[in-house]
Amino acid sequence: MTNSKNTQGRTKGAHRPRVQHTQGGLTCSGLRATDCQGQDVVEQCRLALEQGAELLAEEGLAMRDVTHFACTLADPDGLMSCLPVFRQFFPTTSPSMSFMWLKDTGRTRGPAITCSLSVQRVDEMEHEFA
Repeated sequence: MTNSKNTQGRTKGAHRPRVQHTQGGLTCSGLRATDCQGQDVVEQCRLALEQGAELLAEEGLAMRDVTHFACTLADPDGLMSCLPVFRQFFPTTSPSMSFMWLKDTGRTRGPAITCSLSVQRVDEMEHEFA
């Protein structure tokens, strides 16, 4: 089930993140800076995670509830520079993290980083291990 307020009113070429409710929680995907021009990977990372935090807040959740963080980078060198930003958004929790580097796709413009955040409800996790 998709969060319709994030998909309505979409204009051609416009990008909006997607909130997908799952049986055990939700996933916010497609998190990225809306305008990448003139922004380095660190600033794009910060904007993507701020966007994720806002979407989680709309669902009554916070970054501390994130159980998995996935990140796609256009340049593998950007990962190390983004680590302080990750720690800023996850200061007391350490969700599982996945990183993927997309080799040159021929696109010279576009986001340097795209993220997704997943939340699995604790009661669902406890049920799985019972």
